[in-house]
Amino acid sequence: MNNPVKIVIEEKLKNNDAFSILFLGLSKNAGKTTALNYFRFQLQQLTTRTIVLLSTGYDGEETDAISGLPKPKIIVSAGNLFVTSQYAVELKKDELRIVDSFPFQTPFGKVIMAEAVSNTTVPVISAGNNEQIYYVLQQIKSGYSNPIFLIDGSINRKAFLTLSLPDDLVVLSAGGAFSAKIDELIAELKYYITLFRVPVKKEYNENYTFLETIDFDNADSYKKSKIIIPDLTACFLSSVQYKYFLAAGNELYYQKKTASVSMITFNPFNPTGKDLNRTKSLQVLQNRIAEIPIVDIHELIAC
Repeated sequence: MNNPVKIVIEEKLKNNDAFSILFLGLSKNAGKTTALNYFRFQLQQLTTRTIVLLSTGYDGEETDAISGLPKPKIIVSAGNLFVTSQYAVELKKDELRIVDSFPFQTPFGKVIMAEAVSNTTVPVISAGNNEQIYYVLQQIKSGYSNPIFLIDGSINRKAFLTLSLPDDLVVLSAGGAFSAKIDELIAELKYYITLFRVPVKKEYNENYTFLETIDFDNADSYKKSKIIIPDLTACFLSSVQYKYFLAAGNELYYQKKTASVSMITFNPFNPTGKDLNRTKSLQVLQNRIAEIPIVDIHELIAC
């Protein structure tokens, strides 16, 4: 069968510049870490360029700290680089080696970059806030030729998308953990896609109003207005609130474009009830969101 992940990666590799793939989940248990692992595996087959894994949270622990459910491991191959803490590397010192360090501290020790010396699983720990992560990205870019970054975004922290460039890729993961109702899941996915497609307006005049953020409180006060916010991460409206905002005759623009959604991964698993029907739900998703490739997270390994 055609491998949609391979197709997306091959298209991106035609340009030899450094780039990032950012993994965003609509909820916990959406499958984004599984998606990251598979993208890393495919990249390994298609390029010899340096692959670096980063997280905006803590990935690689045995169980989720909030739900108590088992979490998928971050898998690396020999030669892969990843950003974590010194303490985390010391736990697996026979399988990893430290190759660089950065001037930041985490609750788990100093921020370092490690290399896997064998195929293994690793904890990937955030370097800190977005400014610190950006510093780490720039340092790595200066030391390696056209690296590829895989960035695992923590739950409800879409602010990490400010780290992206317009040509980067976003993989959006969603499924039964967000909602057991397929219509609700589709509505939220369509809303996120809409947010990624808001037009950019870098220059504007007095007919536009600039806001640092937009949420329900300040959006409700505007009617037939042209609003500009920095980027997607500055929008805190729900899908319903956004509809009301547009219905009031308003227009929304960004100053800066973030990356685009290149793929959606679907995970039928529902941790609190009955799983979504895998085949039927995937068909409905693909029919109603036809412009973006959508794959069942469990079918990736079979590709």
